[in-house]
Amino acid sequence: MIRKIYILIFAFALSTIVLAQDSHFSMYYAPSIELNPATTGQIESYFRAHLQYRDQWRSIMDKPFQTANFSFDKEFKRFGYGILIHDNKAGLTNMNTLKILVSGSYEITQDYKQVHHLSTGIQIGMVQKSLDPNVTYNNQYDKDYNGGNFNPLANSGENFVENVTLIPEFNYGIYYHKTDPKHWLNPRGGVSVNNLSQPKVNFYNIDDGKTSMRWTTFGGAKIKLKEFYHVEPMVYYSRLANAKEFSFGALFNYEPDNLTTGFFIGPYYRTFFNAGDAIQLHTGISLGEYVIRFSYDFTTSTLSKYNGGKGGFEVSITYVKHKGKYIPSIL
Repeated sequence: MIRKIYILIFAFALSTIVLAQDSHFSMYYAPSIELNPATTGQIESYFRAHLQYRDQWRSIMDKPFQTANFSFDKEFKRFGYGILIHDNKAGLTNMNTLKILVSGSYEITQDYKQVHHLSTGIQIGMVQKSLDPNVTYNNQYDKDYNGGNFNPLANSGENFVENVTLIPEFNYGIYYHKTDPKHWLNPRGGVSVNNLSQPKVNFYNIDDGKTSMRWTTFGGAKIKLKEFYHVEPMVYYSRLANAKEFSFGALFNYEPDNLTTGFFIGPYYRTFFNAGDAIQLHTGISLGEYVIRFSYDFTTSTLSKYNGGKGGFEVSITYVKHKGKYIPSIL
């Protein structure tokens, strides 16, 4: 019973976080236009399409946390444009967040060698947040009812005015990356801020549902080790009000066939400063114009006592239409 109550409290605590901020992925770098709008269309290809899915805490919940993402972006001269669709279902609470954003970027730099690239970008769209008012709450578990089970007659104490709300979202970012195939080091990094308009998210009849801005910065590099081998270290930091997240790791890449095939693998670690969260393994393959990625989270927080360290997995597929050459489709 204690385990069930702990998990229920944990699920609702996380659902509250979902209401206050954007859910995101362990492989945050894969859907790049979600990481930073200034990356939109900043590719040396015709276009890029990306699909990603995350499933978390299935080992302890009948309804796990599930997140899905689709994005498409394309370059046009010094501009980039695209669309982002993000859907998150927050487990037992049936709390759902669906966002649809249009994204655009502009390359500021005019480097005649086309090596240094500095861009700025914006995203704008709408977000729908909804919840099921009929879910159960931890205060409905009564120690005096049937041996400490759920009491269907107990009042949840929650008074919802609305169970669906629609709010605007406005994001801004700056991004730099270097693309010099002759140099051993090509760094990249950016800064972005989400929820610039700070809309109110409120399911209660009170006036305190203002959304905080979320600041995110990341940095990394492509470091050539020798022929066919390179490593890509990356760090990520995000802050929303008093909530802070930090992640770091590296991918070791092997690309033997002129960038048409390859394999990569590497460890990552994520922490929320007040407690460790997860050790992650990221891996994947590139086949022609496709990149397929997979990751798994091994829980290191106090929740590991209840889920046995089984966190969540992610899978993604990215299709990038290259310029100047034909590569047969594998699908």
